[in-house]
Amino acid sequence: MPEPERDAFGNPLTEGGAATPPSAAVTVDEPAAVPAPAEPDRPRRSPVGVLFLIVALAVTGVVLWRSDRDALDAPQVVARELDGHALAERSLLREANLRRVLALVEEEMRPGEELLSVRITPAEVVTQVRDENGDTRLIDVDLAFAVDARDWSTDTSSTPIDLATIDPAVPQRVVREALRHAGVDDTHLSAISLTGADRPSWYVTLDDVRIGNQSWIADLAGVAVTRPGELPPARGLEGDSLMRAANFAKAMRSVARAGRRVGRLRVEPQRVDADVNGRDGMRSVHVDAAQRVTVDDRPGSLPATIAVSRIQAGALERALTTIARRGVPARRVGYAVLSLPPRVSGIPPSWTIFYERVSAHRRTWRASLDGRTVERVG
Repeated sequence: MPEPERDAFGNPLTEGGAATPPSAAVTVDEPAAVPAPAEPDRPRRSPVGVLFLIVALAVTGVVLWRSDRDALDAPQVVARELDGHALAERSLLREANLRRVLALVEEEMRPGEELLSVRITPAEVVTQVRDENGDTRLIDVDLAFAVDARDWSTDTSSTPIDLATIDPAVPQRVVREALRHAGVDDTHLSAISLTGADRPSWYVTLDDVRIGNQSWIADLAGVAVTRPGELPPARGLEGDSLMRAANFAKAMRSVARAGRRVGRLRVEPQRVDADVNGRDGMRSVHVDAAQRVTVDDRPGSLPATIAVSRIQAGALERALTTIARRGVPARRVGYAVLSLPPRVSGIPPSWTIFYERVSAHRRTWRASLDGRTVERVG
């Protein structure tokens, strides 16, 4: 079979001489770019949820803190922390803690009730109160400052104590002094108690010490701490001598509370005895070197008196110092008496001072009321 004719380009010719068109090229359209799916919108977070979470964490923290705090403040935990030390920071004997305790007791007291006694240990304060019918209750406060009140008994004879007169700083000071005198540390305290009796007094009891050091007493203000019935060291112008200006001034303030005019006044280093005209008659006032005061009412009145305000606190100390420069030591003084001559005599009031264990011609001295002028008598 003869080959078909081809054109100049090599393509076969069709009938009539037309070239056969080349095969049509297949054009493949590239697929259109598919747009990436749009990122879905993220939901916006509400600040309420964040705040709730913060509050929840805070509340949880507070609850846990309070739980830990309550555990630390539990009486048994605090008692272990004290370890028997009466003057430890969390002891109920300490001023700040006792102040809080007394406030709780006052809140617990009912109208008409009065305080009869207070007993303090490092771990507990027990108070007794009495109503108008003589029925008593015990009000206890523990180391967690929890209050427990319960009916107790009947008491119609005890002398009440004014709660407002109790200084929360005094008990720890009295205990320190008792421990110092006994020469032991604060683990030896048993208790310190306050009762009315004739006059409010603090009583300290110590454990595991010599018998003579187991009991101590102080007045309400805790001025001096001694064994029961004992006076503080006082001789001449030494120690707590009432002839020293500062101590004499305190004693005379106590005298002035009983009466403003004194008719008899006798002063020893350890004691002041005075008779004064009170509102309802004569009163005898006794102040010891611990500044403990006893007042007795007596019938009658005093003929010659002088205003307590005229008696100078430094008069006796001034006179004894002058006499000491003349060779008679102050430690040998026995007592001094205020002399009040009748007004018609024109003789001013003066002091007569008596010494002991000295020669006869040096035994008696006279001093002016202010103690500035001194002369030997006899």
